[in-house]
Amino acid sequence: MDVVNDGRCNTYCAFNLASWGDTVIEQLKVALSILTPKGIIQFVIGFAMPMSIVAICYGLIAAKIRKQGTIDTSRPLRVLTAVVASFFICWFPLQLVALLSAVWLREMLVEGKYEILSFLVYPTNALALFNSCLNPMLYVFVGQDFRKRLIHSLPARLERALSEDSAPTSHTTTNLASPPTEAELQAM
Repeated sequence: MDVVNDGRCNTYCAFNLASWGDTVIEQLKVALSILTPKGIIQFVIGFAMPMSIVAICYGLIAAKIRKQGTIDTSRPLRVLTAVVASFFICWFPLQLVALLSAVWLREMLVEGKYEILSFLVYPTNALALFNSCLNPMLYVFVGQDFRKRLIHSLPARLERALSEDSAPTSHTTTNLASPPTEAELQAM
């Protein structure tokens, strides 16, 4: 890596391709052969796998909620759907720009095409990072019922988890997905 000054008071870190070949063409070929697969791998590991994991995990949670039938409303399912959709909507544009930049690297470097991709990096990066703020908001605003159940059940579960009695009692073997009973709430 070298530090490069572009003459307009901008300083960048850049690859020094001199050790990659004797001519500019050889250096460019090596750079393309390294950076294109890197971009594709980054898309798979940085987006496709996490998106699959998020969708599968939340899908399993939704299936379990439906199977148990303990919830009368569809609000928790809407929250789960909103979280998965927000992950996709927030992260896909950034990953698409990065993938297209990797695939079209030759056209961008040699022919000067697709300059728009370099301008899209910052807004898509901001959108992806916004996803971290968006998830808690979705849980609060979309899942009002979910929030009430969590607030009521959290103290009882913490009490059970932090209790010194390690022997299982009748109330610790109950279904953990159910809200605390009236007696459990009064005991607090």
